[in-house]
Amino acid sequence: MPYVLKASGEVELFSKDKVLASIKRAGIPKSLWADTLSHVESKIYNNIPTSEIYQHVVEFLEKSPDPIYKSRYSLKKAIMDLGPTGYPFEHYVAEIFKALGFETKVGQILTGRCISHEVDIIATKGQEKIFVECKFHNEPGTRSDVHVSLYTKSRFDDIAEKYNFTSAYLVTNTKITSDALSYALCENIKVIGWSYPEGGSLRDLIEKYKLFPVTQISTLSLSDKQRITSEGIVLAADSRQSYRNQKDMSRVGSDSASKVFKLTDKIGLIVTGLAFLPENGVLKNISKFIEDFRVTHDLKKLTVAEIGSELEKYFKDKYDYKAQLGNLSKVIKGNLTAQGAEVTKLEQK
Repeated sequence: MPYVLKASGEVELFSKDKVLASIKRAGIPKSLWADTLSHVESKIYNNIPTSEIYQHVVEFLEKSPDPIYKSRYSLKKAIMDLGPTGYPFEHYVAEIFKALGFETKVGQILTGRCISHEVDIIATKGQEKIFVECKFHNEPGTRSDVHVSLYTKSRFDDIAEKYNFTSAYLVTNTKITSDALSYALCENIKVIGWSYPEGGSLRDLIEKYKLFPVTQISTLSLSDKQRITSEGIVLAADSRQSYRNQKDMSRVGSDSASKVFKLTDKIGLIVTGLAFLPENGVLKNISKFIEDFRVTHDLKKLTVAEIGSELEKYFKDKYDYKAQLGNLSKVIKGNLTAQGAEVTKLEQK
């Protein structure tokens, strides 16, 4: 039986069951399980890196009937792509706490007994007021060590009494060392890691609440992802949200093709098509424009027809669709060329 080399440098026996479990967890249909495993097994050699096994799964899913399966399997990498800074990850974790029913504030400066601290997230719900320390890593195999737990504890102790915090959380997108976990639990610091705790890990919460990161959208370039996340936009357009997002806008639900927004108590809006529109050279989530429209118009005094007319005027001013259609051929050709294709003819009708 061949061994595999983990990102941490450790080696262990290759496990077909582990590969299958990761495929199932990603929501890959049962009809593809056997063929995916067969493809991976055909590529295995002794001391193969786990990253290469991951790539073999991805390359197979990329050729599957629906390439969306590739994106589903790439969740952990998509979280790491929220970097290189930890700022987008803080906003992403804040969205998770919102899904759990908390109100959140990100990047707050609080003066403690000894020094000032920038608190990653403050989450409140009823009598609960939680201090959240986020530790983001964008390199596979990196773990949060005991220094992170010590740092979290010291910061919490310096401000807890003054600001009435009831508990502390340490949230990381990777694994946590055994010493770090032992110390955190000993000091009553709750930990959420990539695969810890069972049933309530970061991965579990993402999948439970469908909070897929915007970096999972394969059609976005790296530069687009960085621009989008720098604006605090961290959720993919196909995340099914039933809570209030960081813009405090009611998002009723969505799928990969359309999104439903609440405009008034009686009127909703379905948006189908682009998830992002450019503004001043920066791609921004469609929800930003819908929210802007909602707060700048007295919608309660308008009929459905009048709202529709105002929306048409608003988006004609914001989005030059004729110019975008004119550029579409160049965009399609560029995307195909980047994937190694040779474009011999392209017609626009």
